[in-house]
Amino acid sequence: MKLFFKSLFQKIVIFTSSFWHKSKKGIAIGAISAMYLYAFIIALNFTLGYGKVIDILFFSLFISLAIYLTYSFSKFLFSIVKRFDAKAIAIFVATFIAASFLPMNSFLKYTIILWVVSFGTIAFSINNGLRRLSSIILIIIIVAINLFAVYFYGFYGEPALKNISTSHWNHFKRDLQIDDPSLKGNFQVATLYYGSGSDNRRPEYKDSISIKTNSIDLNKFFNQTSGFKNWVRKIFWGFNSSNYPINGRVWYPDGTGKFPLVLIVHGNHGMEDFSDPGYEYLGKHLASKGYITVSVDENFLNASWTGDYQQNENFTRGYLLLEHLKNWAKWNSDSSNQFFNKIDMNNIALIGHSRGGQAVAIAAAINKLPKYFIDGKIKFDFNFGIKSIIQIAPNDPYQPKNGKSISLKDINYLLIQGGFDYDVGAIYGNRQYNRISFSQNSNCFKSLIYIYRANHGNFNTMWGNYDFGFPSAFFMNTEPLLVGEQQRKIAKVYITSFLESSLNGKKHNLQIFKDFRNANKWIPKDYYISQYEDSKFNYLSEFDDDLDLTTSNTKGISIDGVNLSVWSENSLTLRDFGNSLQDNYGVYLGWNQNDSLYKNKTATYSFTFNDSLTKQNLFSDSTRFFFFIANNKVDIDTTDLSIVLSDNSGNQSSIRLCDYYDITPVLESNLSKNNKLAEYIPGTSGERVLQYCEIPIADFRKINPKFNSSLTNKISFIFDRQKEGEIILDKIGYYN
Repeated sequence: MKLFFKSLFQKIVIFTSSFWHKSKKGIAIGAISAMYLYAFIIALNFTLGYGKVIDILFFSLFISLAIYLTYSFSKFLFSIVKRFDAKAIAIFVATFIAASFLPMNSFLKYTIILWVVSFGTIAFSINNGLRRLSSIILIIIIVAINLFAVYFYGFYGEPALKNISTSHWNHFKRDLQIDDPSLKGNFQVATLYYGSGSDNRRPEYKDSISIKTNSIDLNKFFNQTSGFKNWVRKIFWGFNSSNYPINGRVWYPDGTGKFPLVLIVHGNHGMEDFSDPGYEYLGKHLASKGYITVSVDENFLNASWTGDYQQNENFTRGYLLLEHLKNWAKWNSDSSNQFFNKIDMNNIALIGHSRGGQAVAIAAAINKLPKYFIDGKIKFDFNFGIKSIIQIAPNDPYQPKNGKSISLKDINYLLIQGGFDYDVGAIYGNRQYNRISFSQNSNCFKSLIYIYRANHGNFNTMWGNYDFGFPSAFFMNTEPLLVGEQQRKIAKVYITSFLESSLNGKKHNLQIFKDFRNANKWIPKDYYISQYEDSKFNYLSEFDDDLDLTTSNTKGISIDGVNLSVWSENSLTLRDFGNSLQDNYGVYLGWNQNDSLYKNKTATYSFTFNDSLTKQNLFSDSTRFFFFIANNKVDIDTTDLSIVLSDNSGNQSSIRLCDYYDITPVLESNLSKNNKLAEYIPGTSGERVLQYCEIPIADFRKINPKFNSSLTNKISFIFDRQKEGEIILDKIGYYN
């Protein structure tokens, strides 16, 4: 047998050598011809402006030069390589090729190069004589380099690119007269598990269940009964999509009365590292406040060593939440069940983290549908009282109709996102925020809370500081992160306040969503950005109506800009590699008195009402004027300007923005320890997140009592507080 394989190998070598010698000229001609064909195609599509003949000659010469230079370098390189041992070179090349196909190959390639240099230098030093000074110096250098690599991978980190100053944090510190929402509530908390009772991996869903549930066949939506990966998964779990379990861990108030129901669902993580226990901190807290809270188990839809479902399971994640609600509705009407008549099924909230955030949006979207939109033969019968959803660092890939994402109407919504999120590296939830709309009398609201130094994982105690596993985690810059407990306290403050406002009608908590400074005695020191809108809002301009810079969404308003160095209406983008869109538009306004063209000239941007609109008395002393604003200059940390209101008699009143709001700088996040080694997002392109600003019209009257707010006919943004700057402005309006 040994002789057979030796003979076969020799024949392969002889054939390969013969084939090479007979075909090498053709291979070279084919490669060069392909390059010139490429040059010809490029010349047809790009022009230098001197005619196609010149284009073809230029690109052909360019390709010729490129081929000559790379040929010369390669020939020189091969002449050097020929002097080395073929086996050593083959091993080096083989390891690099293998490393290219493995996850996080950059780490492996750096390690290969480091250790090739290290072990090669040590071998040289040994053969050169360990007693020689040169050998000792080389070994010391190699040891130092490896110690630095260990330090870099294991301990090194850099502070955040933007560090909040104490003066910024204390600027207009507020003191809301409400208790800290993160403090424990008045109810004692009880806990239990429900599930299939046959879970092979987790005893809590087998031996510790208090309520047994039936499994569910979801093959009509997501058939995962065939293939190697699903076979491996079934071995691990003992089930597949034919019989997914309905498992949940419950924290509930031990008391009398009907309680709102809150479901929390995790996102994608290693399925073997169970995610659902990671919300115990939130479940216990909400239960003490009077909410029946469930952490839903969907670990079987998560990633494994065989790979993950690549977002194709997202509909299933959302559908399973509604199946959980079906069970809760049944228990609420079952006199033999301990939850009989204890659940307020008209007061339900869904909380989703990461892919779970997409799941709660899907669940809310299909909750009231009569049929499955892909197959009308499948009927839905949910119609649960889902009043509110919360997305924590969600992704947003799901499009039930190609090219069209989920739009929700008349539902309360909260988005929480961290600026140091390595997993969901941009604020994709902003798209969902912008796609939520309200009927005028719906009494709903939506809010966004952006926390600069929060990451993805610390909202779940099982995930922690590292949003990716090792070796990717070696490159993550975790130095700037908030402590896990701090981040979870922020979650408790905002989630509790949101549920109290949207499910229990305690509207005084809304102030912390309009302005984070109303909560800054409870939350850790950091940069925050908040947005808020509700069904009472009236919009004068949203900058999404047409291509005319001088018109508004509201008929009767004309727009004018004077001495602006930048004036354009365009999409707001995210900081991801593709600069994808936020599903929102705004106006970009810049001014620069340092430019000779605008020296000593004040830039203004104004909205003028015609007589008919002015006489509608849009404003009164009880009206609140609002707008959304973001700094768009990375190198300028402060943004200040004046807002001037005029009436039809020529009376004016001016308010300085910084007397009300301290607009954050563009928040850049150095997620990687070194972007040249591994870049998670473009670190220098900070996230543009709009800050909600609200000013009482009565304050304008206080400054100038002659100003008649009911006959306001002009709103102006005057850029007179800084010589240079650029902002994004959006959603200018009012409410009473």
